[in-house]
Order: sequence, then C-alpha cells, then structure tokens
Amino acid sequence: MSTLVEFKGYALTDSKRWGNLEVISLKPKAFKSDDVEITITHCGGWGESKLPLILGHEIVGKVTRVGDNVKDIKVGDPVGVGAHIGSCMSCSVCKSAYENYCVNGIPTHNGEYSDGVFVFSIPDETASPHALKVL
Repeated sequence: MSTLVEFKGYALTDSKRWGNLEVISLKPKAFKSDDVEITITHCGGWGESKLPLILGHEIVGKVTRVGDNVKDIKVGDPVGVGAHIGSCMSCSVCKSAYENYCVNGIPTHNGEYSDGVFVFSIPDETASPHALKVL
C-alpha cells in the first residue's frame, strides 16, 4: 500500500473572495490503524473557518484505504462522515449513543481528521449529494 506524501486541493485563501480558489499543497497526517481514507465526491461547508480552507465537512465519498482496526468498512464502500469526527466515548451522553451531543466532541471542519468510529456506510443508491442531508 502506498503512502500519500502530499496532495493538492483547491482552497479558499481570502474570505472576501469566495470565487477565487487557489491550488495549494498539503501534507496529510500519518495514517493510523483506526483511520479511514476517503475520496470525497460531495461535501458541505458553512460558518467560520480557518484559511486556507478546502471544503469538506459532512462528506460523502468512496473508501480508498482502511486501517487494521477498522472492521465494518472496506475499500470501495460508499461512506459518509457527519458534522462530528470524535467524542470522549465515556460520558453519559456518549454511553447513551448520542455522541454528536458530547461536550468534548470534535467537529469535522477546520482541519481535523476522522477515524473509523465516525464513518458511516451509505447504500450505493444513496451515495450522492442527497446523502449529505442525513449526516
């Protein structure tokens, strides 16, 4: 399996010029055993964001790589990631299966990465912009 050393993306670099995107280079974090790598096909975006901004929260795409600890998702699966990519998993809210309300939750925007816990399988027939509405 090859290791991605760098990737390029269109980024908003000036919040006053939304129509003027620039190509920038970024280095991904080291891939870990709980990680899922996704080629994004559709995404949302809103609110205050750090610049440079490459859009992509509440995403839909295809899995291109999974870590050794990821069991229910495989390469090629259509998946989605909602507005959160992490939580403490130990508070009463998380233990009641409401991780998206955790006060220590990690939102998907502003440069965070997702592990396999917050990646959801999507049926093939739904893997489109329409799936963003339910994430």
